[in-house]
Amino acid sequence: MTEAQIQLQNALLTTFLANLAFLSEYDNDLYHKIDELSCMIENGTYEEKYALDFIMENGDFDIYDITNDKYLYNKNPQKFNNKAVSQINFDTKGSFSIIEPLYISNNNFLESPELFKDNIFLEKGFLQKKDLDEFRKILKEDFSNYKHKKLKNIDKFIFIGTLLGRHIPLIIKKTNAKNFMVCEQNLEIFRLSLFVIDYSILARDGRTVVFSIMDKIYEFSHKGSNFLRNDYHQNHVIKYFTTDFNVSKYFDQIMDAIVSEQTEGFNYYMMLDNVAKLALSRIDKYKVIQRELVKEADLYLKNKPVLYIGAGPSLNENLDWILKNKDKFIIVSMGASCKRLLSKGIIPDIVGTVDPQYKVLNEIHFSDEIIEKLKNTIILASMNTDQRILDKFNQNNLFLYEVIFTINHKSKVENGYSIGEILGTILINLGVNNIYLIGIDLAINQETGETHISGYETSNTFNLKNIKSSIEKDAFSTRQDLVKVKGNFIDEVYTSRLFNTSLNTFSLSCETLKDESQKIYNLSKNGAYIDSTEPLDIDTFDVEKFDSIEESEKSSEIKNDFIYLSKNYLTNEVIKELQIERDYLFDIKMNFLEKNKEYASLDEFTNDYLILEKKLLVPEIKTTFTTSIFSFYLRAVMPYIYYCLNDKALKKENEKLNKISKELKKQLLEISNKYLGYLDLVLKK
Repeated sequence: MTEAQIQLQNALLTTFLANLAFLSEYDNDLYHKIDELSCMIENGTYEEKYALDFIMENGDFDIYDITNDKYLYNKNPQKFNNKAVSQINFDTKGSFSIIEPLYISNNNFLESPELFKDNIFLEKGFLQKKDLDEFRKILKEDFSNYKHKKLKNIDKFIFIGTLLGRHIPLIIKKTNAKNFMVCEQNLEIFRLSLFVIDYSILARDGRTVVFSIMDKIYEFSHKGSNFLRNDYHQNHVIKYFTTDFNVSKYFDQIMDAIVSEQTEGFNYYMMLDNVAKLALSRIDKYKVIQRELVKEADLYLKNKPVLYIGAGPSLNENLDWILKNKDKFIIVSMGASCKRLLSKGIIPDIVGTVDPQYKVLNEIHFSDEIIEKLKNTIILASMNTDQRILDKFNQNNLFLYEVIFTINHKSKVENGYSIGEILGTILINLGVNNIYLIGIDLAINQETGETHISGYETSNTFNLKNIKSSIEKDAFSTRQDLVKVKGNFIDEVYTSRLFNTSLNTFSLSCETLKDESQKIYNLSKNGAYIDSTEPLDIDTFDVEKFDSIEESEKSSEIKNDFIYLSKNYLTNEVIKELQIERDYLFDIKMNFLEKNKEYASLDEFTNDYLILEKKLLVPEIKTTFTTSIFSFYLRAVMPYIYYCLNDKALKKENEKLNKISKELKKQLLEISNKYLGYLDLVLKK
């Protein structure tokens, strides 16, 4: 090699090692991925498909595709990089937004209380829109100008695909963005970029970066949420640049992450009135499961095969098999499956429910006829179940579990969006060694487009003849979009975006929570693949090897398990921590929320807001619901406020800022007073 070549090689190696040092501290999992690939290359167990090549006439680096004998930059990397920078402008072109337009429109939906009678989601959605309308009156802006908006700032940025990443520092310099996400599906390509770009610039000077490199879908979902929660008020406009190389699937994954962070479906009024209030008023009245007690217990459930039954499309075709083999399993069912199971004479041993809707539960899941047949069944109900539904169950067999957050800090909760993944995760955390899934499809019927078992009262049906992607429609919807995911037995299946959110959450639970001794088998032939589960063909499943389980034995032993897990919940320590939380929030109320201040600039307003946000969301004490209530509120309100303020054409900024500040504190004060009252439900006893 010439002296120049030696110097170039040394410079590349220095950059690579510096990146490894950065990643070892900033993202240790990614560091180990890179290190493992490097070792495989060095010892010859991995054959490289790409090579770093210096283009002399261009004075820059290209990636040579060894397999296809071509250059990914077409030997003109500078042209690519210059074009990348020129495409990024201070507008909304090439961006995502977390804002749900309906909630900031002048559409006066749900004005009549009759429209949302016994529909808690519509009722609380109406209350959230009323709050947002107060800000809309001040800011006089809806979402109709999004495509034409000129921005003062670009705060959040996603790099979709990296190639060599030489465009990244140029875009950082142009935008001065503060929060980044870097996505690349090919680990080998990302490794090559470590030789030619210093990635630590993404985490300097107050910046943050989330890397998603060769991640599974559920891992991307988790990291996408982390990215969106960094300075969430900036989620009003998230700019992106795509290399257009092996990146098409990222768009659906990003949209799924955005959907999972939106607060319209489950908002702060739900959190405040339905979760916090009910939990605090019930903890001394009901048997509440404490997951941390599992490790101390020799549970009957652990060593018995558990058949977990959902209401997916595949349930119908397996009903006869379930009936034939019901004595071989402990049968666990979600409430939505009960009617169909009972029609075949199959009585579940355990039934779980999380839906807070009275009308759906009372008329469909737990009608009087169904309740009578479930009188000896163990019921696992979420803490926020409607009181009228709880009263219908056999109280001796009723056990509650907490959602979102736990009052007893020694306990834990199962995260999820629906009963499917929540009940499945409970079974994993109970230490059940062998779980068999039927009807947990997390996909639609691939022939009819139905979302649930045929004939299910609240099932939706998708038109499978003219499916358009969100990119083709230039819009996305939680309930109306279909996306392709890996199938359990077939290569790909269609699922709804709502189901996909649950799929990612359950996959994360299966991957991270179950231990090596636990096995989860998925019997759904047309369902989605769930990570860390094993597809099992029901036609070849040898159930005869299982011993029959006596009905009386099951009933008493399972009940004993849950009685043990629900003992001694409301301790003096819990009461003391609730009192500390009340005093902490009362102090915030007196020193922050009841004092108004005039602001002369957006920076001054933002600085004060971030101080208050830290007090509420990163408290100096243990809290129960404080962080979640105010997190839901601020994630709903602040992106809209900053969307309106981030406008080159904005007029009367200071006047609007001060009106916003007063309204913000007024609404926060109302929420605080409500929650303080709910804490008193426990403390005054």
